[in-house]
Amino acid sequence: MSVPAIVILGEASIPVARQIQTASPEAAIYGLANRTQSADVTYNNFGETVRELFRA
Repeated sequence: MSVPAIVILGEASIPVARQIQTASPEAAIYGLANRTQSADVTYNNFGETVRELFRA
């Protein structure tokens, strides 16, 4: 089974993403590389990342 992903676009979404992560501690927060600093995993291309996550 793959790890759940919480996908965000900006740093302002980190507090809500962390709250969601408390309900699913194994989830990883994916944040857009040039707009987030606190994400667990960063990405550069939103569409490509979402497609990859859905394939997993």
